[in-house]
Amino acid sequence: VLVNEPGDAAIDAHLVGGLAASTRTLAGGCACCSARRDLPAALEALAGSVRAPVRFERLVVELAGLAHPAPVLERLAEPELRERFPLHGLATVVDATTGARALENPEARSRVAAADVLVLTKGDLVAASQLATLAGRLARMNPHAQIVGLDARSPGAGEVWAAARSASGRELRHLEASVSAGSGHEGVRAHTLPIDSPVELSGFCMRLAAFLLEQGERVLRVKGLVAAEGRRGPAVI
Repeated sequence: VLVNEPGDAAIDAHLVGGLAASTRTLAGGCACCSARRDLPAALEALAGSVRAPVRFERLVVELAGLAHPAPVLERLAEPELRERFPLHGLATVVDATTGARALENPEARSRVAAADVLVLTKGDLVAASQLATLAGRLARMNPHAQIVGLDARSPGAGEVWAAARSASGRELRHLEASVSAGSGHEGVRAHTLPIDSPVELSGFCMRLAAFLLEQGERVLRVKGLVAAEGRRGPAVI
């Protein structure tokens, strides 16, 4: 797994596998723009870290939530990467609890429109009618993609791979995504806040909530690992 994070702090890499040989981070920029030039080296470094006789069948690139898919797909289509890392498909994960609001973001709509398979998650947390409405909207945005997770369960990896492999109209979708590619997240900046000592967790969360209530329109996402008093491991924010 290659995890792309726009910020300097590799938070997601610790959550999906720590510093294991099967996980690497492409940090300090988005893979569709500022970190695009570093993508080939990151892929090669990850592939080279897998020791014989171990072999991997797939390498998953998890894009940052800001990423537009078109520049990344174009990069993977270049000869230096296409032969070494042929594209199996693009899967876009859609959170059923926030899907409608998330689709207001142009990059999110582009990831849906360019996808080979759309993976609905957290369907068990919303009403069946709400899940069906979201699925209908996704189908109108991308009629070629197969939607998995409609029965409010987490789809297995094999189901996702199979759906991506059988998707039709891929070239047209990639062309449309390329035409719509823009620099919509130029105004977004990542800020890293180091905290020197453990925090009292409930008070910290209250202060964070107050900050987001006041500045919520200016904040796209907050995530972090926080050392908390009375806990052995970090709290995931």
